[in-house]
Amino acid sequence: MPARSTVCAHLLGLVRGLVNVRGQLTVCVALESLLQIDAARADPERSSASAAGVLGRRLVVLSLQDQRLAFESDEVHGAHRYDPALVGEVPGTVALASAAFSTGVLAMENRSVGLLDDGLVLSAINRRLG
Repeated sequence: MPARSTVCAHLLGLVRGLVNVRGQLTVCVALESLLQIDAARADPERSSASAAGVLGRRLVVLSLQDQRLAFESDEVHGAHRYDPALVGEVPGTVALASAAFSTGVLAMENRSVGLLDDGLVLSAINRRLG
């Protein structure tokens, strides 16, 4: 008889499942859930194109010390070095939930890119995972 699995209600919406990253099982989270972002509302054109399979999503692995987790992203432009002096302040229009994890905004290739504090993100996810 197979072992019973238990659904943890407090994890619904945060944990997407497990992914195999270089032979190691890694928890895949819904980062938009933590940041309280409605992905479909944020960019309806991108959401409908993504749902239709036009745009592929990428898997991003966040690793800090001995902790790892993965999340999906609509866009990945690689890893970039930047001058901390070029980081601007988080605008007041950013939602309070995501602002708690934001450290600043960086202009990159004619776009504004929000910077998240990886330690705060991992810590918040670990608290919710229990």
